[in-house]
Amino acid sequence: MRYKSQWKEYNAILTEIDIAVPSLKTKAFYGKDLSIEFGEYKATLKQNSISSLAEETAKLKLSSSSNEPKLIAKFDTHIKPLWRVACTGTGMAWLSCEDQIIRLFDRHTSSTINSVNTTCTCSDCPYDMVALDKNELLYSDVNNGTVNHVQNGRSRILFTVPDGWQPRGMCTTISGDILVCLRPSDFSQHRVVRYQLQEKKILQIIDKDEFGNSIFSEGKYGMFVEENNNGDILVSDMQARVLIGLEWTGKVRFRYKGATLSDRFNPRKIVTDSINRILLTDPGSRKIHILNIDGHLLTQVQIKCDIPVGLSLDMQGKLWVGLFESGKVLVFEYST
Repeated sequence: MRYKSQWKEYNAILTEIDIAVPSLKTKAFYGKDLSIEFGEYKATLKQNSISSLAEETAKLKLSSSSNEPKLIAKFDTHIKPLWRVACTGTGMAWLSCEDQIIRLFDRHTSSTINSVNTTCTCSDCPYDMVALDKNELLYSDVNNGTVNHVQNGRSRILFTVPDGWQPRGMCTTISGDILVCLRPSDFSQHRVVRYQLQEKKILQIIDKDEFGNSIFSEGKYGMFVEENNNGDILVSDMQARVLIGLEWTGKVRFRYKGATLSDRFNPRKIVTDSINRILLTDPGSRKIHILNIDGHLLTQVQIKCDIPVGLSLDMQGKLWVGLFESGKVLVFEYST
């Protein structure tokens, strides 16, 4: 047997190999998209709105008759008619009525402990307000076309909306922006606008769907808006008598038109809780609707004695409902 070693040939192989190793690059887009690049390969991960485990748990809780919302308190604010309620902490809330004054009310002492004179000049103003804490809040001034900031009892203009538009419902967002519903002076195309607070500039306008059709109805009535912890946007369109659920991009997710077709559904103020359930007032049928994240009805609360208009959640997750005619506030406890 003959054998010839090839040791010298293989020993001459390069000990250092110059190969370009692809790097991993990621970029998180505003909202729910994540772009990933690995060399020549690219992919985008998009988070879809699906019910979370917490949401499924909430459904099971509310399916039990023992977990129906329970009235735990009722108190008189002596403010008539009562328009808006914005909780701060656990026992206080900012309240407004037709006299253009915002009052900080203490539930435990049943008294007003602070008040702010607004710049408003019409009876339905401030149209909406957002409590930041017991010394600070935002409100919309319809006639002057401004969103105002109140701090330590003093009011100043935060920003002015474009000419020909009026600010109506509004909310703060998880990203630190503010969403404002704008109604045009000719009652035509309503829209929701996202403002960047630091630079007072418009980041996003929501008014048309992906097919170019108007999302919101024309008409004189304003709209209310709220954002949940998932970044989804909820808008009550009073003209169309519908609650519209949107992705952060403005794409329509669902339309809720009330529990039954026979209801005089009239959606107004909206709040969302820690597990993204949707709560909204319905003065037409004198109810509070509680929906899941996808706009399906979980339960309702019938308000027999008055018209529910104001709505807010305190720091403990208790629901405050302001009654328009009597000026009273009902406090409900429900499964969270």
